[in-house]
Amino acid sequence: MPNKEKSRGIVTSTPELKNLANEIVVPGVITTNDYLSSVASPRIDAQVIKRHVKMGDKVKSGQPIVTLSSTEMAEAQGQLLIASREWQRVKALGKNIVTEQRFIEVSVEYQQKIATLLAYGMTKSQIDKFIINADASTATGDFELLSHQDGTVIEDQFLIGEIVESGRKLMVIADESNLWVKAQLNPQLISTVNLETSTRINVGDNDWITGKISQIYREIDESTRTLPVRIDISNDLGVMKPNQFVKVSLQLKSSQDVLSVPEESIVLLNGEQTIFVLEDNEISPQLVKTGMIRNGRIEIKAGISIEHNVVIKGAFLLKSMLLKSQIGDGD
Repeated sequence: MPNKEKSRGIVTSTPELKNLANEIVVPGVITTNDYLSSVASPRIDAQVIKRHVKMGDKVKSGQPIVTLSSTEMAEAQGQLLIASREWQRVKALGKNIVTEQRFIEVSVEYQQKIATLLAYGMTKSQIDKFIINADASTATGDFELLSHQDGTVIEDQFLIGEIVESGRKLMVIADESNLWVKAQLNPQLISTVNLETSTRINVGDNDWITGKISQIYREIDESTRTLPVRIDISNDLGVMKPNQFVKVSLQLKSSQDVLSVPEESIVLLNGEQTIFVLEDNEISPQLVKTGMIRNGRIEIKAGISIEHNVVIKGAFLLKSMLLKSQIGDGD
């Protein structure tokens, strides 16, 4: 290659035989990763007293997110205070003063009251703190829902003062750094898809990201009669959002190697697909016929062979120089 072209960043290489598998494009939708998501809901009927976080907020595992109040909880808290004081009294007297049966009964009663509060939604640390600050005035029935994980609040469906039933979904917290794409595939094509390779997901315009098939559903979707395929994608930048529609490109099984070059090697020159060829220390344009484009490489069906030395970097610069020289000749 002439030294002038080398100094301009022009790089040449021979085409390569590579397996560029055919693809099919199917519709998909981005969803949260259920394995990295959790729901905050009360275990008993309660009233919402205070909201500690709102939609879009980042939270940590164990962080209070909602304060609730319940008459059932107040009664259970009062019962625990009574059982706790009796247990402390009996324990102080010891088995030499009270009968062994009475000692066991009071101990069991105390543990049962703790178990009730745990079942109602208080945590062990919350209960321990409640017992340490034992006072009848603290048995208000107030308790806090805590976040089960680090993540972002993506749903909150309640109002302050609202009475909510047990099991009601109040908040959804998700780790948005890893999401799922749920693609819909014709069941008859599943045997033709290469499930071991990465997939490509079009998230808008010509913006493609890669993902990995993690699961194929066991049942066909009743409404669409398609077989859902789950794909893991990274969302570290937080650009993609749940319920966003996308196109998913799945590779088909193929064992055929084709002649290919980097996609940037091909330019449009006078409306024709062109590649620059280095021959006898001279670079000249050569028309080519192209085929599939996969993972940054483009198939060459005709125009050059594997023996040719072609420009793989700097083709657009050469195109600009060529067009400029043609304009100069015209003047």
